[in-house]
Amino acid sequence: MKGLTADHITAWVNQHFESKRSGKQLRICNPDGQDDGYHLWISLTKTPSKNGRVDFWVHDFRPNHQTYDGSFLHFVAKYRKISYRQAVKEVCGDAVDLRSLLAREEKVEIEEPTRNLIELPSGAVPIEDPTDPFQALALSYLHSRGFDVQAARRYRLQCTVDSIIFPYYEFDDLVYWQSRSLLGKTFNFPSGTTKSDYLFGYDFCEPGDVMGIVESAYNAMALGENVVASGGASLNDNSLRKIRLLKPSKIVLAPDNDEAGKKSLRANYFLLKPLAAELYVSLPPPNVDWAEILEKEGAEAARHCYECNQRKLTIAEVCRLTL
Repeated sequence: MKGLTADHITAWVNQHFESKRSGKQLRICNPDGQDDGYHLWISLTKTPSKNGRVDFWVHDFRPNHQTYDGSFLHFVAKYRKISYRQAVKEVCGDAVDLRSLLAREEKVEIEEPTRNLIELPSGAVPIEDPTDPFQALALSYLHSRGFDVQAARRYRLQCTVDSIIFPYYEFDDLVYWQSRSLLGKTFNFPSGTTKSDYLFGYDFCEPGDVMGIVESAYNAMALGENVVASGGASLNDNSLRKIRLLKPSKIVLAPDNDEAGKKSLRANYFLLKPLAAELYVSLPPPNVDWAEILEKEGAEAARHCYECNQRKLTIAEVCRLTL
């Protein structure tokens, strides 16, 4: 699949801006009449570095907005007030490898997609039809936890005759799953996989945005977009690489407020510190998780608690919480 090209940039700019081309540069002003003081310079110069990367640079000349940003697509997302993924489709069309685009921007080595290597359990079907007896059983359990059919569809949950299946997607590739028995609190996983390699909810995190890290898939669903679940385990090199690929502007560690959660908080703080300039912590009340807040008080209460409890995470705060 094709990535971002000079033709993509030129076509998008000509559609949205009055531009004057000067060699391999585009000088832009007065975009769509929204800001008369808006002046932009985009370099279309292709100068591959030693590893073969090609950069397209954006320079914003507005007063108090002077930046030198290597990501044209991030500029489009901010200017159009859309998500990064929507900006990729708007500029490049549907046939684009988002994973490769991000890797090129952030200079991150990525593993090959695991498409077709992981399959859902036999007999799994999407949870979306309340008239089906097995799906109704799964929906009944989800309702008891505060989730509705829209949440099941959003996260592409599946079910079998006796289990709910939580699929893990990365750039629309199925990379992992876990199932929870409806007959007892028993979890199953695909054989030959390492749970800590994967992050539930990864495809609901926007590149360059805030990323919250919780323990369970239920907690990630309770808090919604830009929240991933690590499975309760400390992060490892593979999950760290995936977080770095999205380059979050801020990371919020939000484990359960118990001894195990605080232990993972300490471990993940030191692992994430080199990746993010800003690390925050947000804890639910002691011995209560985010999904329990959603179950008892609703989604707005869970998200409000998560956002209002955020505070800067420093080594002093880590020691205070974990010692």
